[in-house]
Amino acid sequence: MIPNIRNPFKIRAAEHIRYPDTFLRLFSAEALDIVDEDMFLNQIQIFRSSPGAGKTTLLRVFTPSVLRSLYEMRAQEDYIDIFNRLKKLGVISIEGPQLLGVSLSCARNYATLDPNFASYNI
Repeated sequence: MIPNIRNPFKIRAAEHIRYPDTFLRLFSAEALDIVDEDMFLNQIQIFRSSPGAGKTTLLRVFTPSVLRSLYEMRAQEDYIDIFNRLKKLGVISIEGPQLLGVSLSCARNYATLDPNFASYNI
């Protein structure tokens, strides 16, 4: 019998999944295996891979709406493993999210960061 494994790529683009609970149903806790416990200690992390490899899917789990939904559903059997793995990483606790991420697209240019970016003297 083939085990029922959640597939984060079932919906091709994670950023287009509208509801956090839908995203969490598709997200597998095993995707967090590449995240080290000390990864968030004041250091920049660079994720590189081919398109569709799961970068956006992995990073979306750290966004406020997903973490809030996970916190609210933490006692449900389907989400206990994800909650426990993020708890071990210090991302979430029994009190709520402890670390938040934001999605910031720089796909076209850096104008979305600051409309006056070009005026900075670097």
